[in-house]
Amino acid sequence: MLKRAFDIVFSACWLVGFAPLLLVVAILVRLRLGSPVLFVQERPGLRAKPFRMVKFRTMTDERGPDGELLPDEQRLTAFGRFLRATSLDEFPEMWNVLLGDMSVVGPRPLLMRYVPRYSAFQARRMEVKPGVTGWAQINGRHRLGREVRPRRLVRRPPLLLARHEDRLPDLLQGARAKRRRKGARRSAAGGVPRLTDMKAFIAKILGRFGYSLTRHSSLAALNAAAARGRDLDFLAAMPPAHVAELLALLPQSQSQLRQDLFVLSELGFKRGGHFVEFGAASGKELSNTWLLEKQFGWSGILAEPAKCWHERLAANRNCAVEHRCVWKSTGDRLDFSEAREAEISTLTLFKEGDQHAVARRASRRYQVETISLADLLAAHAGPAQPDYLSIDTEGSEFEILEAFDFQLHPFKVITCEHNFTPAREKIHALLTAAGYVRKYEKISDFDDWYVRI
Repeated sequence: MLKRAFDIVFSACWLVGFAPLLLVVAILVRLRLGSPVLFVQERPGLRAKPFRMVKFRTMTDERGPDGELLPDEQRLTAFGRFLRATSLDEFPEMWNVLLGDMSVVGPRPLLMRYVPRYSAFQARRMEVKPGVTGWAQINGRHRLGREVRPRRLVRRPPLLLARHEDRLPDLLQGARAKRRRKGARRSAAGGVPRLTDMKAFIAKILGRFGYSLTRHSSLAALNAAAARGRDLDFLAAMPPAHVAELLALLPQSQSQLRQDLFVLSELGFKRGGHFVEFGAASGKELSNTWLLEKQFGWSGILAEPAKCWHERLAANRNCAVEHRCVWKSTGDRLDFSEAREAEISTLTLFKEGDQHAVARRASRRYQVETISLADLLAAHAGPAQPDYLSIDTEGSEFEILEAFDFQLHPFKVITCEHNFTPAREKIHALLTAAGYVRKYEKISDFDDWYVRI
């Protein structure tokens, strides 16, 4: 209750006090970037409940000769970069604080598409309201090196303030208490207040709102442990005889959930295998096959219809690349939605089918030609028995697999993203009937991993 009262008073005073500045920025945004002045996006709030976060827009609506929006980096102007660098674009978020969707201090709200990908530890960030400012904002923001961020999509929880009930044991707690008592005696004796007295005062104020200060070193150690947690779980689940080799390959792995290492383990670290991966995105970051090609000499086929990835895909990989959209049939012309967050691009038919629907509303849309999985293999002279299929199409996985003859082309290993949608069990029933067994459900998270028996 006290914390909410603080948020209301602080945000109201902020909005009133900075009203002239907000008006000036709004006018400049309208003149330089166009309308609407505000950018609204759905983000996860307390207990993952979605809310609409408001910010000042930072990009134009410029379009190319084909009438489609230009890539984000071309629409981000110098003025937009200035707004982001100074955080002026985030000033309207105080309205979210006033409404109760956010708090002044808390973990920054990430994107809705990350929610199903959180580990149990990472999901704890949603036990409190998201905040306007957090750990990253007071420790360098975008200047933070990549070494202090996790490799995968979910950033580590940027909590500088830990809730009392979740506070970690601190071996230095006794020493801190002793310093506070000494500081109190010094103040009572009329001495000059010291830094420790100020810390004690701040801790007392924060304590009224259910928070306590935590040492940066303790937080860094906790975050590093969290980043390693998934890898430790993965290695613990693998066959003991494979752990040493898998551990040596961890730095080269690009897969979000270590799918590439799972495949290598299942196939005995095979060299010269064959893969099929779609959607392939850039072909490197989050790729399930980059390591297989670069370190184990595999060949294969990458399919990616989103135009924004084509240049990088060609630069990153040396295997066959298909720009047609893999679908249940060949030769169709379907509408494709290329989202600003390009990883969630999908056929427009599936645009509204999951938690990313709001994020796809500003998509660049165009027609794509389709190709079936069987015809994809034929077009690129794939082997009769490919080793590995990686499928991540943001919604159309079941339709593609249902139309495929697994007796004609029996993949040995399959990884398929499901994002916990109803299609997951339909895919499971389909692949089970085709002779596959699902493995490692506890560590595969939003993926399912199958091996042919």
